[in-house]
Amino acid sequence: MRSVMSLVSVHNEWDPLEEIIVGTAAGARVPRADRSVFAVEYAGEYDSQDQVPSGPYPDRVLKETEEELHVLCEELTKLGVTVRRPQQRDNSALTRSSKGNDHG
Repeated sequence: MRSVMSLVSVHNEWDPLEEIIVGTAAGARVPRADRSVFAVEYAGEYDSQDQVPSGPYPDRVLKETEEELHVLCEELTKLGVTVRRPQQRDNSALTRSSKGNDHG
């Protein structure tokens, strides 16, 4: 397995915050409910996991969330914290792993 070096180094939880990665809501999606999630979260509301809503969040929600994340980044920067933001990615693309496939 390949080791991936983090851009932000963490040694403990009590030193003053120096650097942080703040994510993005751009392209965020509600994941499809697999069997385990369906059994825990949705079994009383839907007859099958295919009925559970999934896909992109409404544009209004994404826009408001991005605005709030931007304000958070500005405030952290004012406090002298280095803020890193990830590049936007295509969350609608099919992601494959050893545990299955999903979008995002």
